[in-house]
Amino acid sequence: MELWDVYDINRNRIEGRVSARGSDDMKDDEFHLVIFAVVRNSENKLLCGLRDRNKMFGGTWEFCGGSALSGETSRQAAQRELLEETGLDVTMCQGSIIFQNTKYWPGSNWFYDVWLFDCDYDLSALTPQAGEVEELSSFTFDEVKRLLDDDNFTGITGEFIGAIEEKIKK
Repeated sequence: MELWDVYDINRNRIEGRVSARGSDDMKDDEFHLVIFAVVRNSENKLLCGLRDRNKMFGGTWEFCGGSALSGETSRQAAQRELLEETGLDVTMCQGSIIFQNTKYWPGSNWFYDVWLFDCDYDLSALTPQAGEVEELSSFTFDEVKRLLDDDNFTGITGEFIGAIEEKIKK
C-alpha cells in the first residue's frame, strides 16, 4: 500500500498524518505531493516515457512522475520515480525545481513540483517499468511541444511547458 504524507495549504507536513493511495480520507484543505522529473542530456534532448496503454491517459508521452511516498522529500521522490520508471539514477546529477503548482481534486488535492535534471544517459541502457511505461525516448523541446499540441503528450504538461522552455532555450 502506497502511503503519502499529508500537507496543509502552506506545504507544511501535518505531523503524523498520512493518506493511502486511493483512499478518500483527505479533507478539503489537505494535500499530498506529486513530482514530475524532466531529464535533459548534453544534446539538449529530454527523456520521455510512453504511458502504458492500460493506464489513464495511456498511449501518450510524458515526463516521469508520481506521488511522493511518506517520508520522502520532493527531490527524493523525483529520483525514485526516475529510477523506478527508467532505471536512470540521477542522485549525482544537477537538479532544481523549475515550476510548482496546486491542483484541487475532490478527495485528493495535491501540490506538484517539476524538477529539471541535467544528466547524460544511454537510452539503450534504460529499462521502462512494466505496467507504467511502454517505451522510452529522447525528444527535443520542439518535438515535445509538437506532441503536446497534437494531444500525444499528457495534458498537464501544458501547465509547465513554458517553464521548461525557459530553461531549455537559454
